Amino acid sequence: MAGYVLTPGLLLGLWLVGGLLTLCGALAVAELAAALPAAGGQYVYLTRAFGSAAGFLYGWTFLLAINTGFVAAVSVAFAKYLGVLLPGIDEQTALFELGERQLSTAQGWRCS
Repeated sequence: MAGYVLTPGLLLGLWLVGGLLTLCGALAVAELAAALPAAGGQYVYLTRAFGSAAGFLYGWTFLLAINTGFVAAVSVAFAKYLGVLLPGIDEQTALFELGERQLSTAQGWRCS
C-alpha cells in the first residue's frame, strides 16, 4: 500500500481511518454479543436478523470458503517461515514430482 501512496501523512491517515472502521466493527459485534448471548457468533446474528436461510448459507460459506481460505493462508505463511528454520524446506525445493508437476512446501502443486 505504501508503494502506491507516496505521502507519509496520507498513508498514516489511511491507517487511522482503517483503524477507526475496525474499531467501529468490533464495537458493533460486541453490542450484538451483549444483546444475543448465545453460542454461535455470526451464525446466530445472521439467523436472528435475516432468517434461517441466511444463517444456513453463512454456515456453508464459512465451511467451504472462509475457513478454508484462512487455513490456506496460515499454511503458506507457516511453510515460508519453516524454511527459515529448516533450510531444506523452502519454496524452490520440490518435495514430490509427478511428470512436469512439483509439490513444494509453500506453493502446493506447480508445473515446472
